[in-house]
Amino acid sequence: MIDIKYILKEKDFLQANLYHFKNEGKLKQIILKTWFAYLFIISMLIAFLLWKDEMLMALILFCILLIISFFHSGRMKRHYIHHYKKLIKAYESRFDKEVRLKINDSHLHYESVAGQSDVFLSQISSLSETENHFFIKLKIETVIIPKAGIENVNRLRDDLISLARNLNLNYHEDLSWKW
Repeated sequence: MIDIKYILKEKDFLQANLYHFKNEGKLKQIILKTWFAYLFIISMLIAFLLWKDEMLMALILFCILLIISFFHSGRMKRHYIHHYKKLIKAYESRFDKEVRLKINDSHLHYESVAGQSDVFLSQISSLSETENHFFIKLKIETVIIPKAGIENVNRLRDDLISLARNLNLNYHEDLSWKW
């Protein structure tokens, strides 16, 4: 049985959203699609300039393409950090507030300023751990557990691994995960 109290901060909500966005593969798809779009458009412009014998402009556009290719991934990551910071403002009333999480043999009970919820353990779709957080992904939301607010992290990790084993779920240990 797990029975813990902790405080959720804005950065915890941000990290949960970024973690799931990146791990679902959406970030990589978006980066590749936008890079291919830049590549296609600039390549067409370069081809047109070469056809018109504008070598200098074609060379300048080629250099711009190289610069875009080099910085594109970082720019997209910064864009999505900014995007998710705006989205999590909807949870502002839950920032810096205490949360209580109880897990027994059949239910997960979650109490916060947003209310209480009792969920059957069968609603858990995945359990993940990063360097600073535990994430219990439910079918409708995610339970965020920052390690900084937990007294005995190793015991909680063992309990969550045991829970994953009992529910026949994989326990994702992404301790080196970085945005």
